[in-house]
Amino acid sequence: MRRVTMAGEVAARVSALPFGTSSARLVRRGDHALFGVSTGNSYFSCRRLAEAVAWAVQRFAVVDVVHADVALQATLEAFGYEPAAARRSATKQLRGVRRRIDGALKHVGASAERVRARPLSDFLDQPGYQEVRARARAALRDDLELRSVRDDTAFRFLAERPRPDGLPAPAQVQAALAYVDAELPFFLDTPRILGVASSVHCYHSVLPLGRLLFGGRPKGPHGAGPHHRQLPGSAARSSGAPAGSATSARTPPAPTRRGRGRVKWTGRRATMRRRARSSPS
Repeated sequence: MRRVTMAGEVAARVSALPFGTSSARLVRRGDHALFGVSTGNSYFSCRRLAEAVAWAVQRFAVVDVVHADVALQATLEAFGYEPAAARRSATKQLRGVRRRIDGALKHVGASAERVRARPLSDFLDQPGYQEVRARARAALRDDLELRSVRDDTAFRFLAERPRPDGLPAPAQVQAALAYVDAELPFFLDTPRILGVASSVHCYHSVLPLGRLLFGGRPKGPHGAGPHHRQLPGSAARSSGAPAGSATSARTPPAPTRRGRGRVKWTGRRATMRRRARSSPS
């Protein structure tokens, strides 16, 4: 894999397409960018992640790469793995994700010193995360639409691993919900969790929860407030040429199109397009 260090080279691959004045302003402000990487989604290969992070470190004061490790072993057990086998598989999968992230940061070079790479489990005991998660639980109790979309996200994950009878077992449902619930706080208030003034989330697809929370609905919880909110990763997987969109607390997401030969990176305040010229590592 070629070392991604030259600003001109990176700029040729990635460009920001803000969704409006608020989005453009937050990108120009450049407080923070977040990338979410999961074991179930192979889109962020080492090369793609390196190029994306290299783009981000040129524009943002701080960059976070968070990989999902919560409920992975329980999910594997729910799908029939013996506890010991589930533990080994989870360890192997997480090791692979960390290898991708470490490799990407190595190729970014010295600028990677401003990148924080952490597992999701690191946030579980932090006051900011716990506060936002409590708000998420309350919202799920009171907001039927939010709960429906959250459940649909979990069932999309389950649909990729069907049982012979086509129906997920109760333990599988609970594991999938736990996976989504652990990430839901990042939809509601990323700046509070990560201690930043504003945040741009970079992802490769538009998630149903993001469409709901940042689509301008008149009622219910959403990414409101003075700070930029987040479109984090979930159990969803991409197929074909991934598409994405960006949303903000004040700017509803614009519809996205699947373009040939290019990929849209989902930024919370901006959509980033990357010409699909390089092969995944």
